Amino acid sequence: MARLANSAKKTVHLRVSGMSCGHCEGRVVKALHAVPGVTSATASAANQRASIDHNGAVAAADLIGAIELAGFGAEQAGGADAPTDADADPEPQPRPESRADPPAVVVAPPAFTATLAMVVGSAANAATSADYRLRIHGMTCAACVRAVEQALLAVSDVQTASVSLVLEQARVVGPRSIAVADLVAAVASAGYSAAPVGPSVAQYHSSAPHNSSAVSAGLVEQTESTSPVAAGWCLAVGVATMVASLPLMQHAHHADPLEQALMAIAEPVRSVLPQLWQVDAAVLRWTLFALCTSVVLLPARQFFVAALHSVRRQTTDMNTLVALGVGAAWIMCLVGTITPQTFDSQGLGAQVWYDAVPWVPGFVLLGRWLEGRARAMTRQGLDALLRLQPRLATLVQPDRDVQVAVQQLQVGDRIRVASGAQVPTDGVIEHGSSAVDESMMTGESLPIARSVGDRVLGGTAVVDGSLVVLVTKVGAETALAAIIAGIEGALLAKPKLQRIADRVAAAFTPFVLGFALLAAAIWLIAAADHSWGAALVVAVSVVIVACPCAMGLAVPTAVMVATGSAARRGLLIRNGVVLERAGQVSAVVFDKTGTLTSGHPQVTNQQWWGADSVAGWLAVRALCSVSTHPLARALASHLAKNAADEPLPVTVAAHATAGRGVAAQVDGVGWRMGAWPWIAAQAALDLQTESVRSAIVTAQASPGSLVFVAADQAIVGYFQLQDSPRLSAAPTIAALHARGITTWLASGDRAANVHPLATEFGVQHAKGDLLPEDKVAIVQGLRAQGHVVAVVGDGVNDGPALASADVAVAIGDGSAVAAGQADIVLLRPDLTAVVDAIDLAQATDRILRQNLAWALGYNVLAMPLAAGALYPWTHSLPSPMLASVAMALSSVCVVGNSLRLRTWRRVDFG
Repeated sequence: MARLANSAKKTVHLRVSGMSCGHCEGRVVKALHAVPGVTSATASAANQRASIDHNGAVAAADLIGAIELAGFGAEQAGGADAPTDADADPEPQPRPESRADPPAVVVAPPAFTATLAMVVGSAANAATSADYRLRIHGMTCAACVRAVEQALLAVSDVQTASVSLVLEQARVVGPRSIAVADLVAAVASAGYSAAPVGPSVAQYHSSAPHNSSAVSAGLVEQTESTSPVAAGWCLAVGVATMVASLPLMQHAHHADPLEQALMAIAEPVRSVLPQLWQVDAAVLRWTLFALCTSVVLLPARQFFVAALHSVRRQTTDMNTLVALGVGAAWIMCLVGTITPQTFDSQGLGAQVWYDAVPWVPGFVLLGRWLEGRARAMTRQGLDALLRLQPRLATLVQPDRDVQVAVQQLQVGDRIRVASGAQVPTDGVIEHGSSAVDESMMTGESLPIARSVGDRVLGGTAVVDGSLVVLVTKVGAETALAAIIAGIEGALLAKPKLQRIADRVAAAFTPFVLGFALLAAAIWLIAAADHSWGAALVVAVSVVIVACPCAMGLAVPTAVMVATGSAARRGLLIRNGVVLERAGQVSAVVFDKTGTLTSGHPQVTNQQWWGADSVAGWLAVRALCSVSTHPLARALASHLAKNAADEPLPVTVAAHATAGRGVAAQVDGVGWRMGAWPWIAAQAALDLQTESVRSAIVTAQASPGSLVFVAADQAIVGYFQLQDSPRLSAAPTIAALHARGITTWLASGDRAANVHPLATEFGVQHAKGDLLPEDKVAIVQGLRAQGHVVAVVGDGVNDGPALASADVAVAIGDGSAVAAGQADIVLLRPDLTAVVDAIDLAQATDRILRQNLAWALGYNVLAMPLAAGALYPWTHSLPSPMLASVAMALSSVCVVGNSLRLRTWRRVDFG
């Protein structure tokens, strides 16, 4: 009892700057819960505030420091550090406008629709900061990504900048005073082009996802129309130079297998083209040089321009390596054309350089084109979502229906959706009924029956019948926009492996240049003869064979495919970093109500000892309106059946205490509703009759959740509710155990209800009668034991536990707090998706490590081979042309390996 009424409890209110969405709220709450002594914390992006309850021994400076370490600004709201009595009636608060409305005559929506609406609830309400998106063109490797990020971070007031090579996007967070033109100019100064996708997430999505899709399609079309032409010209010139240089070939001291093969076919070609051997050698050389120069001036020009930009900003990248290789080969062509004996004396045929000039950029451009097509395939999951929203909607007007652009729809409009058409935006059905295909949004394979009062989501398809839908969400507030924003956010957030790859890529090009010079120096010193000719070959081959592109694509392509695959299966992964942690989960903590149970409890028994039951029930309904707990919602729905037309009384000083109950003044009477320990600590039991006490004891001995009601210190009644277990709970628990994962059930419900349910499902550890801080203690205890902990919850009481977990999972019918703090949101109420998330994360982690191992291993092996490491056994050096082929294939292999995640299939575990 003493714990429930801790008089030393204090509350601090802080102003927090920089929060722009529910995930930001979760980061702030998680940081605050890490401060010793904090018992509960909440954060709101809408009003940029955080409220913290602590044990009285926490300094405000510690709280502010924790928030700042999480990447946000914080300061005290005036006088906030004054202690507050945990059980005293709170100060009067303005009544939410939505509570003044009559009870909605809407059938309770399916679980996932509520969660999706809540996921985006705070994303469009950032008060002081903005989320800017730019489309970046010209990036080819991780070094390019780093250069763009550094340029954006150099802009005044920019707080964070993250760039995705796969999305070809940059996300910048900062105050609304930042000019988009300054961001575009900063990118241009780094040598890349940029265009604003929208100054904020809200404006980006309110302009319809088609805009992003169109841009993406345009980039793919541009890649397909330019790279093949440029690569084709290079390769055509390469074939021409290869054939035209045959008469010039002679036995070269360092001939590689390719040259030896060409010399072997020289005679057959001569029998077909004898005229070629009659052309003067000098004329052939100048003709070959002219062809090579056309490559340098036309298709390969882009490499030199990009390399020049890199030099100006004192950085290096992939283009630097290609430009150096092609430029060196062209200079050797010029030398070989003017003084061919220079190379002959070194046992090195001049045709080596004539071949290198066209073949190197040709294979690089061909590789980029193939890589671009493969990257486009990794975006197919996202592009499929972008295509879900139709461009037009049928607006219902009093006299006729008209076709309007989806962007023109407003909340309150009525739209007609015909059979076979897609729903343009989120809304509530007013007329008609139909089966609705929600598979692309939730992963539910079978169409779901929807009728009047049900919510429908934009992007879903009407299978049969016709619907009239009242628009409730548009633009960035829709579920489709939330999913797209979540996937893009996952790609723009960088996992640990990506950060490692970026650091390696940042130093990669200087290392390659140093290695090439070292290899050349070794050949100059060690070679007895033909030394400088061999040094030239190995230096150019090393520069060409090195490939930073593979490292830049190793992580983001895998994350892109994984998040798209997850979305198709009803999993919204809101943070790419969580893919690393989810695969390492060793303990899962479940909530009970709304998680292992359906979240739709029904009243099975009630007792009322108050004088006026109607007035009392109205007061209870008013109290229920203050809470978002599933029991409160169920109780409000039950009581509304008896007095649906009666207006709710006004609540004064309403306050919900997480895990305990609700208190408010109603018509001058102090009402309390909640769990027995909290009610018993406040109500005078000695005033109750023996029959009342006997009824309470009997109720506590029976199964079900109990909600007690007290008025002015006297217990006036209770309600007993029972919830049905989720059918997916038992197979989910069994599947987790099969994977060696420990399971916990942590609930605020009575232990008498918790333990039988845990036994039924096979949960290994169970505890009931828990407060929110008790759940946090369990999570922190497991983490202290070395576990990577996932918390699966749905309600406000789960918020602190979700914030303290390594992986936070919100179930499909979760509250705004749960969804806002979740790393993973289940778009449909199927617990087996928790196992899917872990399995997919493990598969993604394997692909990530394979990609990085290939990217690093390729360069570790290819560079020494290009430097002539096998010369003692082969007596030949790899040609620059072969080096370009290997380099082009390396990045294509990485992207191809990532695409394997598209075929990932869940394990059938019952």
